[in-house]
Amino acid sequence: GEFGEGWYSGMIRTVEDYEGGGYYFECRCILALGGGFCSAFWLNSPGMASEEASNGGIGGAEVDIFEACNYRDRINRDSVGLTIHVGGYGDGLRSQGLGYFRVKEPYTQYNTYGLEWTDEEYIFYINGVEAARSDFKDGVSKGLEYVLLSLEIPSAGSIIVEPGFSTDFIVDYVRVYKKA
Repeated sequence: GEFGEGWYSGMIRTVEDYEGGGYYFECRCILALGGGFCSAFWLNSPGMASEEASNGGIGGAEVDIFEACNYRDRINRDSVGLTIHVGGYGDGLRSQGLGYFRVKEPYTQYNTYGLEWTDEEYIFYINGVEAARSDFKDGVSKGLEYVLLSLEIPSAGSIIVEPGFSTDFIVDYVRVYKKA
């Protein structure tokens, strides 16, 4: 191809930015299995450009509605991780891992993952059931946030594949609802 041999990953983001809470985001998907690849559904913000812009999360945060990188981990294999990051991607970065949550057959069956972003907190859902809540650091984002889907490539040297390996992150839908 145009870029030569190797591994490539993809990311899709919304054209729209969302601001200030009052939204529900949901994705129905089948997660990618194996090779060290990581399926993710998340929010990010221009406010994550720096510690000052993020302002403890109020100016912008990265909210991982789910990340699925656990298929090599016997304990967390069929689970997704939920995490919030604030403070930019430099020395000010602070993160709150909300835990790993079991999902039924995530690599072969569709499951839904959701996030309610209110003025006071983030509420995470898996298949319509609340999994976690947080108002990490100085409070929820009042800044612009956009939605991302990504299939992230493993770090250098950690791709674990056999010849002919392939994997798919299959997304049925992403929906965004605004509270009336």
